[in-house]
Amino acid sequence: MKTMHQATTKHKFNHSCTYKVLGEYVAKWKLPKARGELMHLFDEDHARRFINSGNFSCSSSEFLALTPILYRFLTRIVMPQVRNTRWETHVKSMVAVLKVIKMLTMTKVKGRIDPQDLMRAILEHLQLFKAVYGEKAMKPKHHFALHLPRQLRRLGVLLSTFTNERKHRVFKRYARGRTILRSFEKGVSQEVLCHNIYELCEKRSHVVSTSKPSKRQLTWLRSMFPDCSNFTLHNEIYRFGYVTHGDIIACTHENNLRIGELMLTVGMDRSDGTPTLQSIVSLFDSGESDDWFISCHVRDVASKIESRNVLASLTYAMAADRSSCIVVDPR
Repeated sequence: MKTMHQATTKHKFNHSCTYKVLGEYVAKWKLPKARGELMHLFDEDHARRFINSGNFSCSSSEFLALTPILYRFLTRIVMPQVRNTRWETHVKSMVAVLKVIKMLTMTKVKGRIDPQDLMRAILEHLQLFKAVYGEKAMKPKHHFALHLPRQLRRLGVLLSTFTNERKHRVFKRYARGRTILRSFEKGVSQEVLCHNIYELCEKRSHVVSTSKPSKRQLTWLRSMFPDCSNFTLHNEIYRFGYVTHGDIIACTHENNLRIGELMLTVGMDRSDGTPTLQSIVSLFDSGESDDWFISCHVRDVASKIESRNVLASLTYAMAADRSSCIVVDPR
């Protein structure tokens, strides 16, 4: 982005690869409610600081959420403008590393990514990076990346360390300011353990938060589930991350992967007394798809599915008239 900014100021090259345009593009996309927002990364103060430093500072989770959006922005909007110019290789280098990130996120499932394909993607990025920034800009992590395909071939999966990295700040919090160094490691570990237990208890109580349906809701719930009683509304459920009503989700329905909008999650007792958790989903009609995205036709027809068939919440861009939407492919 610093290079593209210099292209505008020094070379008078008009293009759309600016933080302002990217921020407007990101604003069209909606993240799952549990993930928060990304727009604070694109205000004027952040953009000015990013351009001056040449670094885009954000958390790992934020960049993982931004990866597919940034990929679509670069390939659909920026690439046609920079083709056959000196800045084309810069954009190709960024697109290449986004492809590597996408593949690495898929290596958590055994057999999803072929090690040879991963090696080719990593080599493509390294070659483009070297062509753009030079050999002096190469870092040890660029070499370490070459070991990932062999690791994947030997183990079958690659485990993400992003969750562990988020916990580094917890260790720093309890390690600093300790004046007695006797049993230092043991004391810090105990503090961190107590902190993690507290977080687990807090999240657990948040997951099972429920509410009673209103009289109007109770009427159509009884008509939709005539053999059930003791209805409770669940504000969110946990399926590979928090899923909240109003999120666009991936789910299985009639043994098929479907995309839809989660309207409500209801806990109830069947006629035989056994509890069940059901989700009411407005299923969409899936259309064209590519490696990253699925185009869907929006329908407002409610369907009942078991909540265990809800897979995950998705990032999406909804049309202004709600006739269609584009979702990030969860596969």
